[in-house]
Amino acid sequence: MKMPVLIAAAAALFALAQPASAVSVNPRGLGQVLLYPYYTVNKNQDTVLTVTNVSDHAKVVKVQFLEGYNGRTVVDFNLYLSAHDLWNATISSSGGATSAAQISTGDRSCIDTLPTIPYVFRPYGYDGALAGSGMPADSGPHTVDRTREGHFEIIALADIVTGSALETAITHVQTGEPGDGVPASANGIAGNCPGVGALTDPDNQLATPTSGLFGSAAIVNVGEGTFFAYNADALTGFTDHLLISPIAPVLLSLDSANSLEATHGRARAYVSTDKGKQFPVDYERGQDAVSAVLMADALYNEYLVSAGLGANTDWVVTFPTKRFYVDKGLYAGTNPLA
Repeated sequence: MKMPVLIAAAAALFALAQPASAVSVNPRGLGQVLLYPYYTVNKNQDTVLTVTNVSDHAKVVKVQFLEGYNGRTVVDFNLYLSAHDLWNATISSSGGATSAAQISTGDRSCIDTLPTIPYVFRPYGYDGALAGSGMPADSGPHTVDRTREGHFEIIALADIVTGSALETAITHVQTGEPGDGVPASANGIAGNCPGVGALTDPDNQLATPTSGLFGSAAIVNVGEGTFFAYNADALTGFTDHLLISPIAPVLLSLDSANSLEATHGRARAYVSTDKGKQFPVDYERGQDAVSAVLMADALYNEYLVSAGLGANTDWVVTFPTKRFYVDKGLYAGTNPLA
């Protein structure tokens, strides 16, 4: 028996309900951004995940997986969720103990930019081999086994205007398929709905993303009979404007946080004081506002070690904004940042 401790950047400072124009952690798990602190395919484990749109509005969200060594991207894609839609997927090994991880799903919610399903995670984010990607090689190993564990995030890019052609194309109908019931792979792109890519004027069909995303995941080993589940940490007030226009793959992440409420920078964060009050702080960079709401000066939890029970405790502590401060090749310039 193992007792896992899964923490996204020590998210011990839960914010109370606040206006939507400043970044905060929602203790109810609903938000514009979901942070999943861990995935792994090591030791015959799989990671199963879900994301649910609990709102009345269809959404376009960015799904991004980052490997555990340096937080470089190993796969990212756009996912279209109709109102009250749930999407699920599995992360598993594509072969042996040193092979790359892969993502698979039987869900018919629309996906952009994945040519095949299952899709094997790629080392392009850290090996520098993909020309024009903007992601130079880093100093770590460039083997595919780096993709086998890490964390992932889901960011709401836009709400889809009710009654628009885009909403019709991505909304599930009685058959379980989106749109008119034609299989989602009919246009040759795995999980992409017929008509979505053909839209010529997507801007008028998108609106500023609202809250309403909820997520969970579990690390599963069928042979060992283990199932370690957790809920994703949710950020509200992440953005006050569209993060995608027109509909196309975009390279964005937690540095895209912004707040109209901020008066001395790009983004405002509500940080909890030791008395539980919310203290507004403005930051020039979006990632600093995200870091602020996740900071803690100590971690407290329980552990169990017992030979009689065959018990031990695993700790996993994830820093989802670490790359913005220490990745000298991509984000941090020539020196690590405070």
